[in-house]
Amino acid sequence: MRDNGPVTEREIILDPNTLLVSKTDANGRITFANQAFIEVSGFNEAELIGAAHNLVRHPGMPSAAFADLWATIKSGKPWEGLVKNRAKNGDHYWVRANVTPIIETGKITGFISIRNVPTREEIAAIETIYEKLRKGEAGNLSVKEGQVRPEGMAAAVGRVWHNVTGQFAAACAVMFAGLGAQFALGDHGAPAIGLLVATIVLAGLLAWRMLTTFRTPMRALETHFESISRGQVNYFIPMPRPTEFNRIICQLRALRARILYAAQEKEETEEKQRAMTRRMLLESCQSIEADLNATTRSVEEGAAAMANEAQGLQSALAIVRDGAQSVSSASDEASANATSVAAATEEMTASSGEIARQALRSSTIARRAVDDARQAADAVSTLEQAARKIGEVVNLIANIATQTNLLALNATIEAARAGDAGKGFAVVAGEVKSLSNQTHSATEHISREILGLQGVVEKSVTSIQSVIAVIEEIDTAA
Repeated sequence: MRDNGPVTEREIILDPNTLLVSKTDANGRITFANQAFIEVSGFNEAELIGAAHNLVRHPGMPSAAFADLWATIKSGKPWEGLVKNRAKNGDHYWVRANVTPIIETGKITGFISIRNVPTREEIAAIETIYEKLRKGEAGNLSVKEGQVRPEGMAAAVGRVWHNVTGQFAAACAVMFAGLGAQFALGDHGAPAIGLLVATIVLAGLLAWRMLTTFRTPMRALETHFESISRGQVNYFIPMPRPTEFNRIICQLRALRARILYAAQEKEETEEKQRAMTRRMLLESCQSIEADLNATTRSVEEGAAAMANEAQGLQSALAIVRDGAQSVSSASDEASANATSVAAATEEMTASSGEIARQALRSSTIARRAVDDARQAADAVSTLEQAARKIGEVVNLIANIATQTNLLALNATIEAARAGDAGKGFAVVAGEVKSLSNQTHSATEHISREILGLQGVVEKSVTSIQSVIAVIEEIDTAA
């Protein structure tokens, strides 16, 4: 027998309403355990699932009991009896265990184990018997389908006597014996009449006994079915003395075990689904919070970048303004110089040297005006690049707003699935969606303004290039 480690001899007293449920495959490896079983055993779910069920076997249990258990369930019958189990820390607890085979297409595919709490009297009685069985001092006692019963001729006669079949056979034997004796005595008056009366009385007593033997388990069946319909966890279905009812009681125990297992499995599954839903909602909240923080940081960074680009734009506009003023001044001066050249031409005869100096000066001023105009063109190009960078930042913010909107939509769907538990979360998701829409609208407005600014810049570049062409003509003329 498997050794699961030392024991402490400390008993875990279970609540009378405790129901420990587990399921194994055909090889006895655990595939399901309810929360009550996990808590009492001291093992966590990961340690139980996939492990052999004898992980909780206590060394105080006699090997004969487990041999009877496996012989019974391997034959397709349910087994029910008292079991002493070992917890992970060495403590022990007593349960009344029902082990029912799962049969599919004529083949055993697994076993259901339903355990409730026996009375202290039952525990005290069975503990003494199990100790004797373990030490080989039980005499004629044995375990059969979970029940401890005596063996031998006297015990067999007693079991036959408590059967309906045995009592019917006894009644028939009495009647035949009485009739045989009556036939042997013939018509002898009083003795024959007395024998007949005695036969009738004895047969009547046996018939009454047989009827009582039959009615008692039938009435108990009504109580058993009522307890099953009410879902009473700690109800015990005893095995009746008439063996004719053993099969139906075994089937009834199996039915009760399957119903209790189905209820426990459904409850555990629903609780796990609720826990998973809560965890998914929490993870969604945390994800949305992280995305909102990232969006906030991105918006702040975008705003800072826009502020920096705006400062650069102001500087570029100042350069353009200064360049335009320089171009205007240079144009005025070139015009004045051209006038001076014309006047000087009329007075050429007076001062040809002065004409040469004025022409050279006009040419110098025109070249300086061209240089200033080109600087203005470079400044406007810088302005155009700054506007393009601002547009990229605005596109980034628009993409973040779109992703935030999608996250808010997913959060709204998850909140709807969660029902009442997700109503508060749905309000938060709605506010996030509203903020996303506002951000998207703002970015569209900024994009339109940047497009207008780019149009103005393009016109400024064209105008400055025209000014450069004019001044180059003035330079040539000078």
